[in-house]
Amino acid sequence: MCQPKEEGGMGIKNMETMNKAFIMKLAWGVAQGNSLWVRLLKEKYMKFNRGDDYPKAASRDSMLWKAICQVWQKVHQNISWNLGNGKKILFWKDCWLANYGPLINYINGEIPEDKISCTVADMVNARGEWKWEEFAHLIPIQVMMGIAGNIPSGAGYECRHSNMGAIQEWKLHYTNCV
Repeated sequence: MCQPKEEGGMGIKNMETMNKAFIMKLAWGVAQGNSLWVRLLKEKYMKFNRGDDYPKAASRDSMLWKAICQVWQKVHQNISWNLGNGKKILFWKDCWLANYGPLINYINGEIPEDKISCTVADMVNARGEWKWEEFAHLIPIQVMMGIAGNIPSGAGYECRHSNMGAIQEWKLHYTNCV
């Protein structure tokens, strides 16, 4: 039944796959937004997460929220950023470097507590150059080379006052969904 009509099926889409896609779209909305429905969900379900951006489901939570929590990691892994000015992107935790995912996954050593929540803009000096001394000793050379090819627009002092904000993008291929 779920095969295309050209192959003798009825052309009905697989309900499990479609449901997962719709739940992922809702999770994307939660990750993106500040709209009323997102604020409501975050207030109801995420207020006790102690600042953690990963939603957690409790047994008493709605089926919808539990479903969003189940797909959250897959959605979060496939969010990437266009740097913009780098002020909204967490250097270690966000997927801003193409093909690498969060830089925290590549650490050799330990990030100082006060540096874990630094933004990309925080890692650029007033001349628009990377502050290599802050992070180069913590990551492999191939990751450093990837970083060297990127720099926030209006970096450094200008970056902190620029209006060119970062933009999240969804970079999930269909084959990664199922």
